[in-house]
This record gives sequence, C-alpha cells and structure tokens, in this order.
Amino acid sequence: MSEVLNFSNVFFPVYIKELLESPSEFDEHRLFLKIGIGDLVLKIRKIRIIAEILDKKEGSKWIDYKIYDGTGEITMRIWHDTSYISSSKLELKDLYVIFGFFKEFRKFRYISPVIVRKCSNANFEEWYHRIELVRSVIIRNLSRV
Repeated sequence: MSEVLNFSNVFFPVYIKELLESPSEFDEHRLFLKIGIGDLVLKIRKIRIIAEILDKKEGSKWIDYKIYDGTGEITMRIWHDTSYISSSKLELKDLYVIFGFFKEFRKFRYISPVIVRKCSNANFEEWYHRIELVRSVIIRNLSRV
C-alpha cells in the first residue's frame, strides 16, 4: 500500500494530464486529487500550472478558458462575480502561471483560479523540469527518514 502525503495546503505544481487522469476523492467535504509519485500518493487541492490559453467561451455566469500545457487541455472557469481576476487582460495564445483549485462537477474537471499572471519568459520544458525537480526532492527527503 502506498503512503499518502497531504499536500493540500500548498499550490502544488502539476501537469494538466494529471488533473484529467488522476483519481479524486472527497474528504472532510473537500475534493482532493491523488497524484501517484513512485510509491507515494500526494493528496492535493491547490494546484499551480503554466498553460497557454487556446479558447474563450463566455456564459451568463462564468467565462471558460480552454488551457493547454503540452500534456493536455482543461477548462479554467472564472465566475463573473469573482472580482479578483480581470478576464479582460487574458489573451489567447499567451502563457500564464495559474494558481487555483482543482474542481469537479458531474465528472467535469476544471480549474477555479485564484491568481492568473502572464509569464512571458516561461516555456513548457522549463516548467516540466521544475515539476520533476520538486518531486525528486520530496522522494529524496522521504527516503532519508
């Protein structure tokens, strides 16, 4: 049985593919994503990704942005009553760093962002390297225990 580590209080760096494919569970009335790393399972709620905005669809209550990180596409949903994110500044084909919550409604998975910032000097390869570096440090530090 894999050891489960709680990383729910950290904006954990993830791939979109993991958001789409990893199992989820409700615990303490909150949705968690369970990402496997070696013999470990990381339990996360808050995510951090770098992604390109591919498309925008506006609804009566929210704006859906289709975002892509090289591993998959997912929706980033910004609710109209959310005043802390200015959707007018988000442009198609630009890269953004996104801090937010993993959400699921009737098997529809999406990101509810808290912070969205344009990042002109980032690329996917560097981002993948950072993700793997964070994970290798976690594994290395736990193997010392």
